[in-house]
Amino acid sequence: MRKAAYTILLVSNDLTNMLIKYAVEKAFSKHLDVVIVNSDTEAMYYLENTVSDTSLIYYSLPVMILTDLNKPVLSDIKLLTWIRQHLLLMNIPVIVMRDSEGKDQVLQIMQLGANSYFKKSRSLNNLIYLIKAFLPRSREWGVGSKE
Repeated sequence: MRKAAYTILLVSNDLTNMLIKYAVEKAFSKHLDVVIVNSDTEAMYYLENTVSDTSLIYYSLPVMILTDLNKPVLSDIKLLTWIRQHLLLMNIPVIVMRDSEGKDQVLQIMQLGANSYFKKSRSLNNLIYLIKAFLPRSREWGVGSKE
């Protein structure tokens, strides 16, 4: 397993999670690793363990969370609410990915603190640029570079 400087947590119970992981890691070269968990419970466990072990915070605390819990909307709501109430996690950007784009659902998720909403029928390149927009500004990310 490679160890990049930064981590993105992908919370997904969808079959496309490996495709998303590959596309993001390829686009950001050596700068980002994508860690996949399959549920809101696994995400909370991962994040709680990361913040409780001070030796892991710098290396494993994600710079972003992508969530794609396809069917149970309540899982996204539960996870977003928990992240936004946690002192050490509340400022991590969260992008919610969905197959549909119902206005009520988007509004609810944004009101709970999601930074953005991504409709999965759009190109993965659009997702890459959306991710880049929310990454910390402390470094040049060079999307698509071969460094």
